[in-house]
Amino acid sequence: MSPTRYTTDRQRWDDLRRLLKKVLATEGWHLDDAGELTQLAEVARTFDDIERLTSSLVEELQRRSTHERLMEYCSQELIAESLFHAVSETAKSIPDRIRILTGSTDDGQKLFDAALGAHRN
Repeated sequence: MSPTRYTTDRQRWDDLRRLLKKVLATEGWHLDDAGELTQLAEVARTFDDIERLTSSLVEELQRRSTHERLMEYCSQELIAESLFHAVSETAKSIPDRIRILTGSTDDGQKLFDAALGAHRN
């Protein structure tokens, strides 16, 4: 599938590529921006796998080397392509991670003051 065939209709290229990527993911293949096939590290076996492997938001975050722990906290939101909810879930993950690392049960300002060593006079 060559993008040069769709120079006058970019939307059609994007739509066809999006559909093909979903089918190809079930066989372990990926269709890149140049219309070339590359092999995926895994084969999609479920609908969630298909969405996860073909989601453009997920691809962009992976390209930017987003920390895997952040991806874990917002995986369902990324599958649904909901950036607002993904950011919200990621923000909520920060206090959870601090609690895990410090063993604290505090919340809000008390948590951050205790974890980061802030002292008030």
